[in-house]
Amino acid sequence: MAKNTITTPVKDGVKADNSGYSSNQIEKMVSSSVDGLINDEAASEGSLYSSAKIYSMLPEATKSGSPASISDASPVPIVSLSSVINAIQEGTGIPSPDNVRLISARNKVNITFEGTEYIRGIEFNLGDNIYGGTVNLTTGVLTITHKYQVFNYESDWRYESIAAGKNFYVACDSDIRIEQKFGDMICNASPVNANITSQRDTCFISTGRNLNFTWGDSLDISSAAAFKEYLQTNALSIEIVALLTTPLTVQLTPAEVLSLERGSNTITSDSGEVTITYKKLIG
Repeated sequence: MAKNTITTPVKDGVKADNSGYSSNQIEKMVSSSVDGLINDEAASEGSLYSSAKIYSMLPEATKSGSPASISDASPVPIVSLSSVINAIQEGTGIPSPDNVRLISARNKVNITFEGTEYIRGIEFNLGDNIYGGTVNLTTGVLTITHKYQVFNYESDWRYESIAAGKNFYVACDSDIRIEQKFGDMICNASPVNANITSQRDTCFISTGRNLNFTWGDSLDISSAAAFKEYLQTNALSIEIVALLTTPLTVQLTPAEVLSLERGSNTITSDSGEVTITYKKLIG
């Protein structure tokens, strides 16, 4: 549906094509109830438009970030709010067998709204353990883009000697996308890269849908059996969070629609980048 945008200053009470109320008058019409929805009954008889019409005519803007900062919000319900969902990885530094950084899922997303006069929050339940995706809080649509898989000493590891060093590889689940590299996946015991011919001490998923764990001389092992023994002796499992070939969609219950504070607002998610579409101030 096409948006009607007010492009000229509005004089309250004066009827004109594509006109409405000024932003100051709109603020007066905002209900004092908790949900912050515009109150049609607050407008006098013979008003130019109902509050629903006025809301539809306000221009929209979209901001993304971590956090997302806006300075021109109209104090009416937001249009859309979504958040990236990233898995949690413990610790700091580059993951390696000597610096294992465990991976865990998220089962909720916490959003914080901070204005000049208030700080509010939303805790949105994801309904399950999610390792990667996006959620639209206003529609309740959860898109799952990643999955978790773990390999241990009992997994069917294979070995090959290559130019970059020693490559230990194992088949991934059939729904994991092939040719994954930096930015697509994470690993608890290795950095992620894509170039097997020049990179050592790295991992990636190949065209054969294998997890390749490629290490140089720092790992003095030259057979699959020895690698399995190494994993068992050190109680080490190789964890990955990798892209799915086909994302999954789940319908959840939408969050209650919130209004922003007039003017400046900062929106933060604890799980990743947030994107908000909101109504802008006019006049």
